[in-house]
Amino acid sequence: MKKIMSFIVLSLVLILISCQTLGDSPGEDTIIFEVADDIEYVIGEERPIYLEYVTAKDINNITFIQFVTYDDSLVNYEVEGEYQVTFELDYEDYHKAITVDVRVVSTSTTVNLDLNIFYINDFHGAVLNNEEQIGLSRIGNLIMDEKNNNPDTTLFLAGGDILQGQLISNWYDGASTIELLNDMELDAFVAGNHEFDWGVDVLTQYFNGQNDLQANFPLLGANVYEKSSNEMVEGFEPYTIIEKSGVKIAVIGTVGYGLESSIAYARIKDYKFIDPVERVMYFAHKARTEDGADIVIAINHADDDGFNNSIANLKGDYKVDAIFNGHTHRYYTRTINNVPVMQSGANGSHVGHVTLNYDSKQGVYKFTQANLTQFTEERLNVEQSSIKFKIDNFYNEISGLYDPIMVSSEGIDKGLLSNYIGKLMQTKFGADVGLHNAGGTRDTIRNGECLSYAKLHAISPFDNTVVLIDVTGEELLDAIGGENAYFRTGLSMNDIQMQSTYKLALNDYIFGSKWFLRDKPAVFTGVTVLDLFVETVENQSSVYETWTSTLPIMFNQNVSLFAHLITYSSQIHM
Repeated sequence: MKKIMSFIVLSLVLILISCQTLGDSPGEDTIIFEVADDIEYVIGEERPIYLEYVTAKDINNITFIQFVTYDDSLVNYEVEGEYQVTFELDYEDYHKAITVDVRVVSTSTTVNLDLNIFYINDFHGAVLNNEEQIGLSRIGNLIMDEKNNNPDTTLFLAGGDILQGQLISNWYDGASTIELLNDMELDAFVAGNHEFDWGVDVLTQYFNGQNDLQANFPLLGANVYEKSSNEMVEGFEPYTIIEKSGVKIAVIGTVGYGLESSIAYARIKDYKFIDPVERVMYFAHKARTEDGADIVIAINHADDDGFNNSIANLKGDYKVDAIFNGHTHRYYTRTINNVPVMQSGANGSHVGHVTLNYDSKQGVYKFTQANLTQFTEERLNVEQSSIKFKIDNFYNEISGLYDPIMVSSEGIDKGLLSNYIGKLMQTKFGADVGLHNAGGTRDTIRNGECLSYAKLHAISPFDNTVVLIDVTGEELLDAIGGENAYFRTGLSMNDIQMQSTYKLALNDYIFGSKWFLRDKPAVFTGVTVLDLFVETVENQSSVYETWTSTLPIMFNQNVSLFAHLITYSSQIHM
């Protein structure tokens, strides 16, 4: 009973306090009175409804807008300029005045843009069309149609690993692809790990103003640094500013953190990829505050959740409005903190498409994203005539390299082909073990498929050369790791003795990735694994009607006779 009486007394006290509070005049700490500071009037339109720019309420959300007055007598609605309007709130003992500027303009200064971004990554020189890749003549049809019809709203971006891969690009050191991308008006080219496969000088020649062919777009790599100077590598830019319909768009490019391990050591040993998150933050802020960028796009040649989450959560002058990925050959669209994130397959299997809806007051307020294919975008089924003409010319110059050498009567996947390439290395150089990594094998062989130089190049496109080295059994097992090595007849993994010495033939990429091998004397043969494959298939074709992996390996001679013995640390270019 006492508890009930106490509750009743407490309730009455609260009611009395509430009634007293409602009867009191509002104070400075209980009323919210604000006026927007971005009022604009366009000459000839309806006068502003000023009270729509006013907030006047108390902490209980009770409105006081009916007690607000304004004085716009100083505004000349027929002459451009900035004028002052004073707003006042008078209610009982509360009185406050706020003066704001009103802009009178002849046309609206609010800028709207629906920015259409088209994107490719890990293209790997897939210029030609086939069952699995769209081809540049068809991609060019889509891009050039958009560029021609919507030049003020269209961007075309590339996210790394663009040049190195298919023969029609590799044969020309990427020049054929660069020329075609020029015709397609590519806006920015971000470096990937395979851009380093030929050496930095081969890549940057198209961006240094000295080569006959120059790219009409910048090479981006904000985190690509020289080890010796700790500065960006010459020829790379951190970002570019592109203006569309009066809106400035900053595109920042980075290579994935740690991807030095995906490049042959000799080609990357003088360079490093520093933290891409820090670099994107720095340059996003710089682009917005110093260059006046309205939209910021980050392209990182990696599939890195840590990077994506960090960048998608940036705010204010560090904000990034869209993120594009690469490297893993996956295709996806994601949303992180209302920021679109995309990767668009590989070898021209997809074309990424992101639309950013922007206005100058809200920034990017909406977006759509999709990975386009020939099934979802009709223009990807039609060849663009001028691009096709150039591709045909490039192809005709090297058409003999596409002529069949033999026809395979066996289907082989990438894993078995990696083992077969190891067999070629072991046999050619009389090694105990031949070792080729599965990641360096980029195509399969189908039953009934023609083997040409171009096909064998598609299997092993990265110019990996053979290195010979004597190792202990323990080092051999460490070098093999999870790869499918080929052992000479009479030797197997179970026979390896830890302290015995073995002759290992492996490609220079694996050699450079094994730190414990780098300072050991090694024979750099200069012979690529592609050379070995082509040589034996050509010799086999003179004896056998069809090709299988069980045919005898047939080489011309033992090229180790003219290989040179050097230490790896003295190698600069491979």
